[in-house]
Amino acid sequence: MSYTLSILYTVIKMKTKIQYITFLAAIFLTLNGFSQLNEEKIEQIDSLFTPWNAANQPGGTVLISQKGEMLFSRAYGLASLEYNVPNTLNTRFNIGSLSKQFTAMGIVLLEEQNKLSFDDDIRKYIPELAPYDTTITIRHLLHHTSGIRDIHGLLGLAGWRPADLETNEDVYRIFKNQKDLNFNPGDELSYSNTGYIFLARIIEKISGLNFDKWMKQNIFNPLGMKNTYVETQHDRIVANNATSYYLRDDFKRAIEYWGYFGSGNMHSTIEDLNIWLQNFSTPQKEWASAFNTLLTRTPLNNGFETPFGFGVRIEEYEGKKVIQHGGSVGGFRAIARVFPGEQLHMVILSNYSKSGVGAKTNIISDILLSK
Repeated sequence: MSYTLSILYTVIKMKTKIQYITFLAAIFLTLNGFSQLNEEKIEQIDSLFTPWNAANQPGGTVLISQKGEMLFSRAYGLASLEYNVPNTLNTRFNIGSLSKQFTAMGIVLLEEQNKLSFDDDIRKYIPELAPYDTTITIRHLLHHTSGIRDIHGLLGLAGWRPADLETNEDVYRIFKNQKDLNFNPGDELSYSNTGYIFLARIIEKISGLNFDKWMKQNIFNPLGMKNTYVETQHDRIVANNATSYYLRDDFKRAIEYWGYFGSGNMHSTIEDLNIWLQNFSTPQKEWASAFNTLLTRTPLNNGFETPFGFGVRIEEYEGKKVIQHGGSVGGFRAIARVFPGEQLHMVILSNYSKSGVGAKTNIISDILLSK
Protein backbone atom coordinates (compact mmCIF):
# COMPACT_ATOMS: atom_id res chain seq x y z
CA MET A 1 0.00 0.00 0.00
CA SER A 2 2.82 2.39 0.86
CA TYR A 3 4.28 1.95 -2.64
CA THR A 4 0.94 2.88 -4.24
CA LEU A 5 0.54 5.96 -2.00
CA SER A 6 4.05 7.04 -2.90
CA ILE A 7 3.14 6.93 -6.61
CA LEU A 8 -0.09 8.87 -6.04
CA TYR A 9 1.73 11.52 -4.01
CA THR A 10 4.24 11.99 -6.83
CA VAL A 11 1.43 12.29 -9.36
CA ILE A 12 -0.35 14.95 -7.31
CA LYS A 13 2.81 17.02 -7.29
CA MET A 14 2.91 17.06 -11.10
CA LYS A 15 2.25 20.57 -12.42
CA THR A 16 1.03 19.85 -15.94
CA LYS A 17 -1.18 17.35 -17.69
CA ILE A 18 1.69 16.35 -19.97
CA GLN A 19 3.89 15.51 -16.99
CA TYR A 20 1.05 13.48 -15.51
CA ILE A 21 0.52 11.42 -18.67
CA THR A 22 4.25 10.93 -19.21
CA PHE A 23 4.75 9.78 -15.65
CA LEU A 24 1.93 7.23 -15.78
CA ALA A 25 3.19 5.89 -19.11
CA ALA A 26 6.67 5.42 -17.68
CA ILE A 27 5.30 3.57 -14.65
CA PHE A 28 3.13 1.37 -16.87
CA LEU A 29 5.99 0.42 -19.18
CA THR A 30 8.40 -0.19 -16.33
CA LEU A 31 6.08 -2.46 -14.38
CA ASN A 32 4.47 -4.28 -17.24
CA GLY A 33 7.00 -4.60 -20.08
CA PHE A 34 5.34 -6.83 -22.68
CA SER A 35 2.83 -8.25 -20.17
CA GLN A 36 0.03 -6.37 -21.91
CA LEU A 37 0.69 -7.89 -25.33
CA ASN A 38 -1.82 -6.18 -27.62
CA GLU A 39 -4.18 -8.05 -29.92
CA GLU A 40 -2.37 -6.89 -33.04
CA LYS A 41 0.90 -8.47 -31.94
CA ILE A 42 -0.88 -11.62 -30.78
CA GLU A 43 -2.46 -11.95 -34.22
CA GLN A 44 0.88 -11.31 -35.93
CA ILE A 45 2.53 -14.08 -33.93
CA ASP A 46 -0.40 -16.47 -34.25
CA SER A 47 -0.53 -15.99 -38.02
CA LEU A 48 3.03 -17.33 -38.33
CA PHE A 49 1.73 -20.74 -37.27
CA THR A 50 -1.59 -20.80 -39.16
CA PRO A 51 -0.18 -23.26 -41.76
CA TRP A 52 0.49 -25.72 -38.93
CA ASN A 53 -3.26 -26.08 -38.42
CA ALA A 54 -3.95 -27.29 -41.97
CA ALA A 55 -5.57 -30.71 -42.40
CA ASN A 56 -3.24 -33.69 -41.88
CA GLN A 57 -0.41 -31.36 -40.89
CA PRO A 58 2.16 -31.78 -38.10
CA GLY A 59 2.80 -28.65 -36.09
CA GLY A 60 4.19 -27.85 -32.70
CA THR A 61 3.95 -25.70 -29.61
CA VAL A 62 4.97 -22.12 -28.91
CA LEU A 63 5.56 -20.27 -25.64
CA ILE A 64 6.63 -16.70 -24.94
CA SER A 65 7.03 -15.31 -21.43
CA GLN A 66 8.47 -12.25 -19.78
CA LYS A 67 9.27 -11.49 -16.16
CA GLY A 68 7.48 -14.62 -15.02
CA GLU A 69 4.29 -13.83 -16.94
CA MET A 70 2.95 -15.82 -19.87
CA LEU A 71 2.52 -13.71 -23.00
CA PHE A 72 1.69 -16.39 -25.55
CA SER A 73 1.23 -20.15 -25.28
CA ARG A 74 -0.42 -22.22 -28.02
CA ALA A 75 -0.36 -25.62 -29.70
CA TYR A 76 -0.85 -26.29 -33.41
CA GLY A 77 -1.25 -29.21 -35.78
CA LEU A 78 -1.03 -32.92 -35.14
CA ALA A 79 1.26 -34.89 -32.87
CA SER A 80 0.37 -38.03 -34.86
CA LEU A 81 -0.78 -38.04 -38.47
CA GLU A 82 -1.53 -41.75 -38.28
CA TYR A 83 -4.07 -41.36 -35.45
CA ASN A 84 -5.11 -37.72 -35.91
CA VAL A 85 -3.93 -36.80 -32.41
CA PRO A 86 -3.44 -33.03 -31.93
CA ASN A 87 -0.47 -31.38 -30.29
CA THR A 88 -1.25 -29.87 -26.88
CA LEU A 89 0.66 -27.67 -24.46
CA ASN A 90 1.67 -30.88 -22.65
CA THR A 91 2.99 -32.70 -25.73
CA ARG A 92 6.57 -33.85 -25.39
CA PHE A 93 9.05 -33.32 -28.23
CA ASN A 94 12.58 -34.57 -28.74
CA ILE A 95 14.53 -31.32 -28.26
CA GLY A 96 17.68 -32.46 -30.09
CA SER A 97 20.75 -30.36 -29.32
CA LEU A 98 18.91 -28.22 -26.79
CA SER A 99 19.87 -31.18 -24.61
CA LYS A 100 23.50 -30.10 -24.59
CA GLN A 101 22.97 -27.29 -22.10
CA PHE A 102 21.44 -29.77 -19.65
CA THR A 103 24.42 -32.11 -20.02
CA ALA A 104 26.69 -29.09 -19.51
CA MET A 105 24.75 -28.23 -16.36
CA GLY A 106 25.44 -31.73 -15.06
CA ILE A 107 29.17 -31.11 -15.49
CA VAL A 108 28.85 -27.68 -13.82
CA LEU A 109 27.11 -29.16 -10.77
CA LEU A 110 29.84 -31.80 -10.39
CA GLU A 111 32.48 -29.07 -10.65
CA GLU A 112 30.71 -27.08 -7.91
CA GLN A 113 30.84 -30.22 -5.75
CA ASN A 114 34.62 -30.44 -6.40
CA LYS A 115 34.22 -33.80 -8.10
CA LEU A 116 35.95 -32.63 -11.28
CA SER A 117 37.72 -29.68 -12.83
CA PHE A 118 36.86 -28.21 -16.22
CA ASP A 119 40.56 -28.46 -17.04
CA ASP A 120 40.87 -32.18 -16.24
CA ASP A 121 42.14 -34.49 -18.98
CA ILE A 122 39.09 -36.45 -20.19
CA ARG A 123 41.11 -39.68 -20.12
CA LYS A 124 41.11 -39.37 -16.32
CA TYR A 125 37.46 -40.43 -16.52
CA ILE A 126 37.42 -42.30 -19.84
CA PRO A 127 40.78 -44.14 -19.84
CA GLU A 128 39.55 -46.57 -22.50
CA LEU A 129 39.86 -43.86 -25.17
CA ALA A 130 42.76 -44.18 -27.56
CA PRO A 131 45.78 -42.16 -26.38
CA TYR A 132 46.10 -38.76 -28.03
CA ASP A 133 49.33 -36.86 -28.62
CA THR A 134 47.90 -33.91 -26.69
CA THR A 135 45.61 -33.31 -23.73
CA ILE A 136 41.87 -32.89 -24.30
CA THR A 137 40.10 -31.29 -21.36
CA ILE A 138 36.49 -31.26 -20.25
CA ARG A 139 36.48 -27.55 -21.11
CA HIS A 140 37.39 -28.41 -24.71
CA LEU A 141 34.39 -30.76 -24.92
CA LEU A 142 32.04 -28.14 -23.49
CA HIS A 143 33.17 -25.49 -25.99
CA HIS A 144 33.35 -27.76 -29.11
CA THR A 145 37.07 -27.05 -29.40
CA SER A 146 38.44 -30.55 -28.71
CA GLY A 147 39.28 -31.55 -32.29
CA ILE A 148 37.43 -34.85 -31.75
CA ARG A 149 35.56 -35.90 -34.88
CA ASP A 150 31.80 -35.59 -34.90
CA ILE A 151 30.02 -38.91 -34.62
CA HIS A 152 27.66 -38.48 -37.57
CA GLY A 153 30.31 -37.96 -40.21
CA LEU A 154 32.52 -40.64 -38.72
CA LEU A 155 29.76 -43.26 -38.66
CA GLY A 156 28.96 -42.42 -42.26
CA LEU A 157 32.56 -43.07 -43.25
CA ALA A 158 32.41 -46.34 -41.30
CA GLY A 159 29.48 -47.54 -43.41
CA TRP A 160 26.47 -46.59 -41.29
CA ARG A 161 23.38 -45.95 -43.40
CA PRO A 162 21.13 -42.95 -42.63
CA ALA A 163 18.52 -45.00 -40.73
CA ASP A 164 20.90 -47.33 -38.86
CA LEU A 165 20.67 -47.23 -35.06
CA GLU A 166 23.35 -45.06 -33.39
CA THR A 167 24.03 -45.56 -29.67
CA ASN A 168 26.50 -44.32 -27.08
CA GLU A 169 28.06 -47.76 -27.00
CA ASP A 170 28.77 -47.49 -30.73
CA VAL A 171 30.56 -44.21 -30.07
CA TYR A 172 32.66 -45.60 -27.21
CA ARG A 173 33.62 -48.66 -29.27
CA ILE A 174 34.64 -46.71 -32.36
CA PHE A 175 36.62 -44.07 -30.48
CA LYS A 176 38.76 -46.66 -28.73
CA ASN A 177 40.61 -46.81 -32.05
CA GLN A 178 40.45 -43.13 -33.04
CA LYS A 179 43.96 -41.81 -32.39
CA ASP A 180 43.84 -38.73 -34.60
CA LEU A 181 42.11 -35.38 -34.12
CA ASN A 182 40.85 -32.90 -36.70
CA PHE A 183 42.98 -30.17 -35.10
CA ASN A 184 44.96 -29.39 -31.96
CA PRO A 185 42.59 -28.86 -28.98
CA GLY A 186 41.74 -25.20 -28.55
CA ASP A 187 42.93 -24.18 -32.01
CA GLU A 188 39.53 -24.19 -33.72
CA LEU A 189 35.78 -24.40 -33.15
CA SER A 190 34.06 -27.42 -34.69
CA TYR A 191 30.63 -28.49 -33.45
CA SER A 192 30.92 -32.00 -32.02
CA ASN A 193 28.11 -34.22 -30.80
CA THR A 194 30.77 -36.73 -29.80
CA GLY A 195 32.10 -34.39 -27.12
CA TYR A 196 28.75 -34.23 -25.34
CA ILE A 197 28.32 -38.00 -25.53
CA PHE A 198 31.67 -38.20 -23.71
CA LEU A 199 30.43 -35.66 -21.14
CA ALA A 200 27.48 -37.94 -20.37
CA ARG A 201 29.98 -40.77 -19.86
CA ILE A 202 31.99 -38.64 -17.44
CA ILE A 203 28.84 -37.90 -15.39
CA GLU A 204 28.12 -41.62 -15.21
CA LYS A 205 31.69 -42.49 -14.21
CA ILE A 206 31.81 -39.92 -11.40
CA SER A 207 28.27 -40.43 -10.06
CA GLY A 208 27.99 -44.19 -10.46
CA LEU A 209 24.46 -43.66 -11.82
CA ASN A 210 23.00 -44.02 -15.29
CA PHE A 211 22.91 -40.65 -17.01
CA ASP A 212 19.12 -40.49 -17.28
CA LYS A 213 18.60 -41.21 -13.57
CA TRP A 214 21.27 -38.73 -12.48
CA MET A 215 19.78 -35.96 -14.62
CA LYS A 216 16.31 -36.61 -13.25
CA GLN A 217 17.46 -36.60 -9.63
CA ASN A 218 19.81 -33.63 -9.83
CA ILE A 219 18.37 -31.31 -12.48
CA PHE A 220 14.85 -32.07 -13.73
CA ASN A 221 13.17 -32.84 -10.40
CA PRO A 222 14.84 -30.04 -8.38
CA LEU A 223 13.84 -27.46 -11.03
CA GLY A 224 10.28 -28.78 -11.27
CA MET A 225 10.63 -30.04 -14.86
CA LYS A 226 8.25 -32.95 -14.35
CA ASN A 227 7.68 -33.74 -18.04
CA THR A 228 11.33 -33.85 -19.10
CA TYR A 229 13.43 -36.99 -19.41
CA VAL A 230 16.47 -38.47 -21.16
CA GLU A 231 15.62 -41.17 -23.69
CA THR A 232 18.11 -44.03 -23.48
CA GLN A 233 15.92 -46.63 -25.24
CA HIS A 234 15.02 -45.60 -28.75
CA ASP A 235 12.07 -48.01 -29.02
CA ARG A 236 10.46 -47.24 -25.66
CA ILE A 237 6.84 -46.01 -25.53
CA VAL A 238 6.24 -42.89 -23.41
CA ALA A 239 2.87 -41.14 -23.23
CA ASN A 240 2.28 -37.69 -24.74
CA ASN A 241 5.22 -37.86 -27.16
CA ALA A 242 4.84 -36.40 -30.62
CA THR A 243 5.87 -38.40 -33.69
CA SER A 244 8.22 -36.61 -36.06
CA TYR A 245 7.95 -36.33 -39.83
CA TYR A 246 10.09 -35.32 -42.77
CA LEU A 247 8.50 -33.07 -45.37
CA ARG A 248 9.65 -33.67 -48.91
CA ASP A 249 6.96 -34.04 -51.58
CA ASP A 250 4.67 -35.14 -48.78
CA PHE A 251 5.03 -36.17 -45.15
CA LYS A 252 7.08 -39.25 -44.27
CA ARG A 253 7.52 -40.60 -40.76
CA ALA A 254 11.07 -40.14 -39.47
CA ILE A 255 12.52 -43.49 -38.38
CA GLU A 256 13.84 -43.17 -34.81
CA TYR A 257 17.39 -44.44 -35.28
CA TRP A 258 18.86 -41.91 -32.83
CA GLY A 259 19.76 -43.94 -29.74
CA TYR A 260 22.52 -41.73 -28.32
CA PHE A 261 22.24 -39.34 -25.39
CA GLY A 262 24.27 -36.54 -23.84
CA SER A 263 24.43 -34.64 -27.11
CA GLY A 264 20.67 -34.95 -27.65
CA ASN A 265 17.68 -37.20 -27.15
CA MET A 266 16.03 -35.42 -24.25
CA HIS A 267 12.26 -35.00 -24.43
CA SER A 268 10.47 -32.02 -22.95
CA THR A 269 7.53 -29.60 -23.17
CA ILE A 270 7.38 -25.85 -23.72
CA GLU A 271 6.30 -25.28 -20.13
CA ASP A 272 9.21 -27.27 -18.68
CA LEU A 273 11.67 -25.47 -20.95
CA ASN A 274 10.21 -22.14 -19.86
CA ILE A 275 11.06 -23.07 -16.25
CA TRP A 276 14.64 -23.69 -17.37
CA LEU A 277 14.97 -20.51 -19.44
CA GLN A 278 13.74 -18.25 -16.61
CA ASN A 279 16.95 -19.08 -14.76
CA PHE A 280 19.06 -17.32 -17.37
CA SER A 281 17.44 -13.98 -16.52
CA THR A 282 16.08 -14.38 -12.98
CA PRO A 283 17.69 -17.54 -11.57
CA GLN A 284 16.44 -19.34 -8.51
CA LYS A 285 18.83 -18.43 -5.69
CA GLU A 286 20.42 -21.85 -5.33
CA TRP A 287 20.91 -22.10 -9.12
CA ALA A 288 22.30 -18.64 -9.85
CA SER A 289 25.97 -19.62 -9.79
CA ALA A 290 25.48 -22.69 -11.98
CA PHE A 291 23.49 -20.86 -14.68
CA ASN A 292 26.06 -18.07 -14.70
CA THR A 293 28.81 -20.66 -15.23
CA LEU A 294 26.99 -21.96 -18.32
CA LEU A 295 27.79 -18.58 -19.88
CA THR A 296 31.56 -19.13 -19.55
CA ARG A 297 33.42 -18.37 -22.76
CA THR A 298 37.03 -19.44 -23.22
CA PRO A 299 39.00 -17.95 -26.14
CA LEU A 300 40.73 -20.17 -28.66
CA ASN A 301 44.49 -20.56 -28.43
CA ASN A 302 44.89 -17.56 -30.74
CA GLY A 303 42.70 -15.35 -28.53
CA PHE A 304 39.58 -15.43 -30.71
CA GLU A 305 36.37 -15.61 -28.65
CA THR A 306 33.74 -17.97 -30.05
CA PRO A 307 30.00 -17.59 -29.35
CA PHE A 308 29.85 -20.86 -27.39
CA GLY A 309 29.50 -21.03 -23.65
CA PHE A 310 28.77 -24.38 -22.04
CA GLY A 311 26.03 -25.90 -24.20
CA VAL A 312 24.62 -22.51 -25.24
CA ARG A 313 25.45 -19.76 -27.68
CA ILE A 314 25.86 -16.20 -26.37
CA GLU A 315 25.26 -13.71 -29.17
CA GLU A 316 23.52 -10.45 -30.04
CA TYR A 317 20.26 -9.87 -31.85
CA GLU A 318 19.52 -6.30 -32.94
CA GLY A 319 22.03 -5.06 -30.41
CA LYS A 320 20.58 -7.05 -27.51
CA LYS A 321 22.26 -9.92 -25.70
CA VAL A 322 20.81 -13.33 -26.58
CA ILE A 323 21.35 -16.76 -25.02
CA GLN A 324 20.08 -19.46 -27.35
CA HIS A 325 20.45 -22.84 -29.00
CA GLY A 326 18.60 -24.91 -31.57
CA GLY A 327 17.88 -28.59 -31.88
CA SER A 328 17.33 -30.96 -34.80
CA VAL A 329 16.95 -34.73 -34.82
CA GLY A 330 14.81 -36.79 -37.17
CA GLY A 331 11.89 -34.55 -38.06
CA PHE A 332 11.96 -32.71 -34.72
CA ARG A 333 12.99 -29.07 -34.67
CA ALA A 334 13.44 -26.91 -31.57
CA ILE A 335 14.72 -23.51 -30.56
CA ALA A 336 15.00 -21.73 -27.22
CA ARG A 337 15.97 -18.06 -26.96
CA VAL A 338 16.43 -15.73 -23.99
CA PHE A 339 16.86 -11.96 -23.99
CA PRO A 340 18.20 -11.72 -20.42
CA GLY A 341 18.16 -7.92 -20.29
CA GLU A 342 14.47 -7.89 -21.17
CA GLN A 343 13.74 -11.10 -19.18
CA LEU A 344 12.09 -12.35 -22.37
CA HIS A 345 11.94 -16.09 -23.12
CA MET A 346 10.85 -17.96 -26.25
CA VAL A 347 10.46 -21.66 -27.00
CA ILE A 348 9.24 -23.29 -30.21
CA LEU A 349 9.05 -27.08 -30.55
CA SER A 350 7.96 -28.79 -33.76
CA ASN A 351 7.55 -32.30 -35.12
CA TYR A 352 8.33 -31.80 -38.79
CA SER A 353 11.49 -30.96 -40.64
CA LYS A 354 10.52 -27.85 -42.59
CA SER A 355 8.78 -26.01 -39.77
CA GLY A 356 11.22 -23.07 -39.94
CA VAL A 357 11.43 -22.52 -36.19
CA GLY A 358 14.56 -20.37 -36.43
CA ALA A 359 13.08 -17.90 -38.90
CA LYS A 360 9.84 -17.75 -36.91
CA THR A 361 11.76 -16.95 -33.73
CA ASN A 362 13.49 -14.06 -35.49
CA ILE A 363 10.16 -12.66 -36.67
CA ILE A 364 8.68 -12.96 -33.19
CA SER A 365 11.73 -11.18 -31.76
CA ASP A 366 11.23 -8.35 -34.26
CA ILE A 367 7.54 -8.06 -33.35
CA LEU A 368 8.17 -7.91 -29.62
CA LEU A 369 11.27 -5.72 -29.63
CA SER A 370 10.06 -3.17 -32.19
CA LYS A 371 9.63 0.39 -31.04
